[in-house]
Amino acid sequence: MKNNDNIKQIIECYLAILFISFLFFGSIYIAGEITGSNEIFSHLPEFSWDMVNTWNEIKNKSS
Repeated sequence: MKNNDNIKQIIECYLAILFISFLFFGSIYIAGEITGSNEIFSHLPEFSWDMVNTWNEIKNKSS
C-alpha cells in the first residue's frame, strides 16, 4: 500500500510542477501578446538539415 501512496504523491508533484510551469510561461506569452511585442519565435534561429553533420563528415574530422 505504501508504494501506491508514493506513486500517487509523485504524480501529484509532477502535475503541480507542470501546472506552475504552464502558468509561468503562459503569463510571459500573454504579456507579450497584450503589449504587442511578442516576437519570441523571431529570435530563434531557423534550423535546416545543412546544420546536421553526416557520418562522412564525422569520420573525416576525427582522422
